[in-house]
Amino acid sequence: MYYTKAKNVIYEKTPLNDVRGENEMERNESLSTENRGLIRVAAYIRVSSENQAQLESFEKQETYFGELLERNPGWISAGIYFDYGISATSKKKRTGFKRLLRHCREGKIDRILCKSISRFARNTVDFMEALAMLKEHGVTIFFEKENLDTAERVSAFILATLGAIAQEESRSISENIRWGKEKRYRKGEDQNYALYGYRFCEGMKAYTVMESGYRYKKIEVIEKEAAVVRRIYREFLSGMKMVDIAEGLNRDGVQAPAKNVIARKNRRRQEQYVDWAAEKEDSEPKAIGERGWTAMMIGNVLRMERYTGDALLQKFYVADYMNHKVQRNRGELPQYLSQNHHPGIISRETFRAAQRLLSENPNYGRSSVHRERRFSGILVCAHCGRHYHVRNGENRDIWFCPSTKRHNGRVICSNERVSEETVAYMVRKAAFERFRLSAVVLQNDRRTRNILYGRNLMGREIQRINHQNRDGDCVDRMIARLELFQEIDYAERDRMFIRKELPQLRDGKAVGQSEKMEGYLEWYWHAVEGTFDRREKALEWLKTISEGSERMEELLDGLTGRHIKAFVLSVGIYSPSRFLVHWFDDTTTEVTL
Repeated sequence: MYYTKAKNVIYEKTPLNDVRGENEMERNESLSTENRGLIRVAAYIRVSSENQAQLESFEKQETYFGELLERNPGWISAGIYFDYGISATSKKKRTGFKRLLRHCREGKIDRILCKSISRFARNTVDFMEALAMLKEHGVTIFFEKENLDTAERVSAFILATLGAIAQEESRSISENIRWGKEKRYRKGEDQNYALYGYRFCEGMKAYTVMESGYRYKKIEVIEKEAAVVRRIYREFLSGMKMVDIAEGLNRDGVQAPAKNVIARKNRRRQEQYVDWAAEKEDSEPKAIGERGWTAMMIGNVLRMERYTGDALLQKFYVADYMNHKVQRNRGELPQYLSQNHHPGIISRETFRAAQRLLSENPNYGRSSVHRERRFSGILVCAHCGRHYHVRNGENRDIWFCPSTKRHNGRVICSNERVSEETVAYMVRKAAFERFRLSAVVLQNDRRTRNILYGRNLMGREIQRINHQNRDGDCVDRMIARLELFQEIDYAERDRMFIRKELPQLRDGKAVGQSEKMEGYLEWYWHAVEGTFDRREKALEWLKTISEGSERMEELLDGLTGRHIKAFVLSVGIYSPSRFLVHWFDDTTTEVTL
């Protein structure tokens, strides 16, 4: 809807000033099957963090590889694959890396360019498995920094050795960081960090310098916020529940703690979704309100020993440098208490009293682990952009926007709650309309309601639907649609096309629209890639649906049940009677009750 696919585009030859680029062109001209055909070449970029230096490195690599891919007359650009702010010690969360390997297996790429081995992988197992797979499918890879190319046999042993060195380097760095931290912890040395009730000191004397030479920024108390912290402890020790404390603070207009990095990312997602939903409605985007205090925030304040002026060190640790998973320290490593580390807000006696009360119900105020529901993560409030939460009713599950009063007593969003039965009805109705599951015109009668609510279909209803669909089976059409979508996957090439071929969007006011379009497509492509495996499983399931009177019922049960996330990216809820379903192919269906 936003872009045009550019297939088999051959760019006019233009020499690069960069000598490495010229050498790479010459190398690949000799490898392009003796100049008898074109090869499809992709580049892979990875930066491990989101700081400014890494951002600049990413942009330079993107510009360099983009020019290299476009100006070689013997290549067809397959696009630039990338992972931003992701470690290379594991491929689990590297969406771009996994897409690159998958497209190589699918025969969409003949050659890969990468800055260095460490950018490609720091895990020897992943590295060697990737090289073996690429070799099996006839894909070569060139590492520019090491000047190594799998098209040359002599490079194989060297690459295996350097891959092991890269992993050992990552392990060594991780061990050195852990060793250094534990040495500091033993001396009571640790950084201060942003915490509600405090602010960093300014000026020449804003640092604490230890005898060892280690220094960290001092913090000072913000009296207005400190009064709120004392109020929380006082009300909790008087017997008030955490949710009641949060409601009281919200009613009194007390500003909640500033959002952390994760919250800011969620806010960007909210803003993006609200803008998108407004564009679908052809209306102005709605303002996103602050969330206010919640019971979880109150619990975090009550469990924070730093409000006493002390700092408990090594509460968390990284168990495995390969996956960087942070775990709570439950006795695996020693912990250290640094007393009088910074100015306190409450007394140690008050804190210990709160801990005794919390210990009577340690899970109180914390979010519990819930099983994944079929609609979890895809129901989105079209007014404030937050994902709907679920609450168990007496006879049915109720979904609601957490920004409403039901969550913490603060009315931020006025959207209404909706039953799970209604959600299933609306998604089924949208599926009927979007995929033309039946030639039967849906009427507002009992038989239609039975179909859309997922109730047992009567024999005549089944016969009526199957009779109308005899010229084109809906299951076969759905299989064909999914298979085609899985094959047509050129996000990286489309991204380069948008940046290169739409210069009219770079001028004046249109620059913001261009960036907005590009940002949306980045989100969409990432969402689609994240559900790729789900669609593969949905295809396997569709092929097992047997012929017969229950064929339509089984299709609907799976499409709006266990396989819904293979088909639906999000369901925007404007009201209990108006939904907007965003499908995997970037189309939308608006349905009303």
